[in-house]
Amino acid sequence: SGVGVGDYLRQGALSVSGISPHMLLYVFLPPLIFESAFSLNWHLFRRSLVQVLLLAVPGILLASFLTAAATILIYPAWNWAGALLFGVIVSATDPVAVVAILKKTGGHPSLRTLVEGESLVNDGTAVVCFSILLSVVQSGGDTSISAGTALVTFVRMAVGGSLFGFGMSVLSVCWTGLVFNQPLIEISIPLAMAYMTFFIAEALLGVSGVLSVVVFGLHYGAVGRTHISPEVEEYLNEFWEMLAHIANTVVFILSGVIMARRFLLLSVGVRDVGWLVVLYFVVTLIRGAMVASFSPALRGSGYGLTMAKALL
Repeated sequence: SGVGVGDYLRQGALSVSGISPHMLLYVFLPPLIFESAFSLNWHLFRRSLVQVLLLAVPGILLASFLTAAATILIYPAWNWAGALLFGVIVSATDPVAVVAILKKTGGHPSLRTLVEGESLVNDGTAVVCFSILLSVVQSGGDTSISAGTALVTFVRMAVGGSLFGFGMSVLSVCWTGLVFNQPLIEISIPLAMAYMTFFIAEALLGVSGVLSVVVFGLHYGAVGRTHISPEVEEYLNEFWEMLAHIANTVVFILSGVIMARRFLLLSVGVRDVGWLVVLYFVVTLIRGAMVASFSPALRGSGYGLTMAKALL
């Protein structure tokens, strides 16, 4: 018929590039977040909690503000709402590569736990800030939303989401305790409840679905493991590891296709590419400056974190 493989691939890429971002979030985010939280060593995480919260809440806010200031200097036409929104997006860390390197080089488990734990919590912080700032940007930069209102919204979404996730985890743990040596049921319970936690938090309660699933996964990993049948635990861990790998792979492929199409639709010049490279190094330097600013508190809490380890 004259239609080659390349044409089918092109049509498939065009169809995929039109996928709704909300569909990506609602389908892939709950299992990815739950697996990361569930696999964390609870005892190490609890000891490092102060460090995690320092880096993930005030740390991400400071990094977002500094990134916004740098963006304003590079692009003076931007307003502060848009620059802050951009800062929040690029300041959240993705620890996949870092954790893989630490595992290969024999990095201390406490450092890996700190990196993964901070990434989980700062994702929640970034999503909450993103939601608030997005409403400002969509209103045309209307700054009528006071600092007090923004703070109340932040606390409601963060604290409300955490409490809801904890409640869903308690329910899931009790449910798991009623089942013995039933692999399909014991694996289906956390999978179904992770999705329910995210959907209910986001769509019905108006709180942070990300933080809800983070707390759900942390508590279920700490307490729920004792309710899982010994014969099922290894199978469950392998299932979640495989599911997370598949979800990560699909998300990166879809994101690459979507961004490639949108990039082609934009008129990007050499100067814009140059400024993007500059911004990359600026964001990296800001990340280092943020960690350095909290260095005294990081050294004195948890397992301690020296600047040498932080620079990794």
